[in-house]
Amino acid sequence: MNLFKTIVLMALLSGLMIAVGGAAGGPRWATVMLIASLAMDGFAYWFSASIVLRMYHAQEVTREEAPELYDIVALTVNLGIISSHEKLKFTINIRYPVTVKKSTLIDILDKCLYDFTIAESEFQEPLYVDKDDVLVKTLLSTYNDVMGTNLDAISIGGGTYARALKHGVAFGPEFPGVESTIHMPDERTPISTYMNVFKIYREAIRRLCF
Repeated sequence: MNLFKTIVLMALLSGLMIAVGGAAGGPRWATVMLIASLAMDGFAYWFSASIVLRMYHAQEVTREEAPELYDIVALTVNLGIISSHEKLKFTINIRYPVTVKKSTLIDILDKCLYDFTIAESEFQEPLYVDKDDVLVKTLLSTYNDVMGTNLDAISIGGGTYARALKHGVAFGPEFPGVESTIHMPDERTPISTYMNVFKIYREAIRRLCF
């Protein structure tokens, strides 16, 4: 979608330049503006990222220079809000694994965004329960027994309801092979999913509580 928007924007700007050139100097200037717009679009497509990086003095670092950057395998980062009332403000959401300390993450942000003032608005500790924990093993065995599968536990970067618990995990209700419409228009769940969830949750509660 972002690529499509970029193409449309560049096409509109090119069309505007050609129209202005044609109105000002006829077909000859329209052709000149066409060539200029193609050159501008090509330059923007290939070099815009490099220009932004140079503006903020970005530079590539090695593992020896910044081991803390290389130790962070994968982060989920969302630039959710940009506002410009008095100052330019970026609100970002970062999901980081339990293998990374909050202080390390803040230090990295300070180094990378030294022209910005960093303020913390809300913070939640990462949640991790080992797959050998009795809770995880019970829930996983329940799922596999009911569904006739042999699947393993997984970790995700999403912020689920399990964070409200001191010792909890997210358990369903999505299934492999079933279309996921979570957080999308016309979000829905098939009736068959509800039926399977009922069987799994009933058995999980029986095993955990009785």
